[in-house]
Amino acid sequence: MAIQFARIELVGRSGGGNACCKGAYNARAIIKDQQTNITYNFAKRGDNVHHEILLPEGVDQKFKNVKVLMNEIERIEKRKNSSLLKDIVIALPDDKELDLQDRINISRIIIDKMEWVKEGLGVQLDIHQPHDGEKNWHAHILLTKRRFAQCGTKLGAKARDLDIQIRGGNNPFGIPEEQMIHEKVKDVINDYFKSLGLENRVDSIGINPQEHIAPIRMRSVLNQAADRNEERRLAEIEHLSNGAAVLDKVTRSMSVFNRGDLMRAVKCVPNLEVRERLVEDALANKSIIALFKEDGTKTGYFTTAKIRLEESKILRLSGYVTNGDNIFMKDIRDGNIQKLVESARGSLTREQHIALSELITSNRGLRILRGRAGVGKSHVLGQVASIARASNINVIGLSPTHKAREALIAGGYSHTDTIKGMLFKLHNARFSLPQNSLLVVDEAGMIGNDDYQELLRVAATRKCSVILSGDERQLSSVG
Repeated sequence: MAIQFARIELVGRSGGGNACCKGAYNARAIIKDQQTNITYNFAKRGDNVHHEILLPEGVDQKFKNVKVLMNEIERIEKRKNSSLLKDIVIALPDDKELDLQDRINISRIIIDKMEWVKEGLGVQLDIHQPHDGEKNWHAHILLTKRRFAQCGTKLGAKARDLDIQIRGGNNPFGIPEEQMIHEKVKDVINDYFKSLGLENRVDSIGINPQEHIAPIRMRSVLNQAADRNEERRLAEIEHLSNGAAVLDKVTRSMSVFNRGDLMRAVKCVPNLEVRERLVEDALANKSIIALFKEDGTKTGYFTTAKIRLEESKILRLSGYVTNGDNIFMKDIRDGNIQKLVESARGSLTREQHIALSELITSNRGLRILRGRAGVGKSHVLGQVASIARASNINVIGLSPTHKAREALIAGGYSHTDTIKGMLFKLHNARFSLPQNSLLVVDEAGMIGNDDYQELLRVAATRKCSVILSGDERQLSSVG
């Protein structure tokens, strides 16, 4: 059974943390802290079945030794309250069709998708197998808080641009990092199941997520975390009292679903007959809309009237923006834009130059730049900003998260904000959006329906052109 679980914590000296201790614990190894001469020994624990350290290109391979890497962290951090590591725990599927190599593959894909190594961080990966009587396969991932220096022989500056708010933090204008990793993990595992031809899927995250508690041998009736988890489990079962509640749970993270998704949503209900009744009640709900192929045959998938209404509003509003004038039109008529687009050819690939030309010269007010990660969408968006400034057009870079906003800033956007941030400021008269501005939205596949409706409404009323960039396959629908 594959469950959706990810937990993030910081390892810092202010909380009594030590890099050598944490590295040794996750690796089930023996590490001596060269700064304090204290030795940490967790070698007798026998549940670690895979250990490796992943390094950016050009970094000295000595850091693949956990002792060397953790001592380097302790050496370079001088403050008594230094933040040392980011500690991430991810649940791995325990499905009988998978073996250890599959779980290693899934963990590596997750690390690759999060681009931690690409961003210059060191990553320690340890996979722990379940204890007797348990099924909780899980991966421990330790991230260095500093990027490696360009020379590759030591750690360099803190990667503060990668610090999204962590668990328990207040992140009003972006997606919390835990939630982002939750969605990445779910998509990676589901895609891995599909690649093996399996119908297994990750269970939806619970309404009342449970706490991670110690192995069976450390639990007792006095374990407060276990008591709280039981209360949350009972609360979730009580909440799932009818088909409408089941639909509400599923559609919080899915706009299209099937019967299997509904069954996974009610897995916490112990009685099989009750689970099946809840699913049938959900499928009988008047808000359910069955989806068909073009030839009229059933697909086995459904949506709801509420989601259909939300998406219809988005389509209607996008139609208003699309039918508006391209704000570059005057410069297109004067021939100035063509010169600017042509001058950018030398720094772009053929596909990137075609995309730039379409984004700038299209006669529609709404354009979409779609492509997988790494194909150069950000570079093209940077050229869009440069051409807009040269044409005296007010251009604003927008994104759903602060990390994506940082990417826009790096790409040359001087005026940026998150979607929620801009809409909040507009609503409270703290932000002025001139008519005929250009709104460039990065990571557009991560935006929820409510934010899309309001963004497009604002663009339509202020006659703004909009460019949406992203990959809708990167994350499942959220909100």
